Amino acid sequence: MAAVWKPSSSPVSAAFTRGLDFVSDPLLPRRCISCGTVVDGDGALCASCRPEIRFLSRPHCQACGFPFEFDHAADARCAACYRDPPLYERARAVFRYDDASRQALLAFKHADRTDVAPDFAGMMAQAGSELLTGADLIVPVPLHRRRLISRRYNQSALLVLALAKITSVAAVPACTKVLLRGGACVVDVLTLARVVRPASK
Repeated sequence: MAAVWKPSSSPVSAAFTRGLDFVSDPLLPRRCISCGTVVDGDGALCASCRPEIRFLSRPHCQACGFPFEFDHAADARCAACYRDPPLYERARAVFRYDDASRQALLAFKHADRTDVAPDFAGMMAQAGSELLTGADLIVPVPLHRRRLISRRYNQSALLVLALAKITSVAAVPACTKVLLRGGACVVDVLTLARVVRPASK
């Protein structure tokens, strides 16, 4: 099991970090990952773009997290999950993948905006709190080596490392089928965004 990485608590290290921020912030101010506007503080999104993001919350399918228009029973499942139950136990996402969130996600995946990983991880920790409570491991989705070479980083792994720091849950590289084959009782899925299409009847 992988150990949870934690930042150094050395006073010297902390002082160095504060000094570096003092110098770099005026020269390289944080910009909104969606529109590029300078952001006040450490947020990934500016005050104009954040309200445009359609965050997902209850009510939703207990299995895949598909949002419902109206309240249902706590264990209600969508039609798709009743017809073809997923291998995983539960899946949750922070927000919808649509026109408002697309630019932010593409910038994170392809434009080297790795600085927003801790901000997105914080959103995931909140959206997936019921999944993370009692979890033993957090598993990133592996990236094909060709894509890893072209991108130079795996955004899923960055999110998992940031989540591990927030939640103190260990992070390991593996997949759902591997975990189930290895004897895992339950596998939950937590993503940053998901496509939300009208439910099929």
